[in-house]
Amino acid sequence: MALGERALACEIVERAHELDITLAVADVVSLPLRVEKRMRVGSKEGALRVRYRLTWRGSEPLEARWATQLNLALTAGDAPGRYYRVPGAPSLGSRGAIAHAQALALVDEWVGCEVEIGWSEPGDAGWAPIETVSLSEGGFERIYQGSSILVSWPVALLPGASWDAELRIAPRAIPRAS
Repeated sequence: MALGERALACEIVERAHELDITLAVADVVSLPLRVEKRMRVGSKEGALRVRYRLTWRGSEPLEARWATQLNLALTAGDAPGRYYRVPGAPSLGSRGAIAHAQALALVDEWVGCEVEIGWSEPGDAGWAPIETVSLSEGGFERIYQGSSILVSWPVALLPGASWDAELRIAPRAIPRAS
């Protein structure tokens, strides 16, 4: 268990059009680091917001990297009209990265949707396909199951300081490919 033997504290608050979930742990793997993750799902906006707060309680400065991984599934990896909305529009079945960015989107024109992922602080993002290997009449083949996106940020904290970042994951309809 990466969090040591401590369980996450959890609080859930329901409102008319949204749900807030807060998870927190005081010490991560015996480090004096408090980690808090707040998730908000809003029915009006249709987006998921995730806010991270790291609070360093050590006596020396902390220099580290914070990352979060998202695994999302769309219909195909290398088919026409399925791509990342980043420079070069690589297919969802590709591997790649962008540095010092604040957003990317996964596009599936065939079903008519786009999932935009934006973050509040400039960071680096990398992606790769999630694949299974299948044995068919033609031999082994890779089958696209989804996309894995890793967003990371450098974190430099003085004793007693906190760092915050927010991710927003928002699906939206786009014109379908004909």
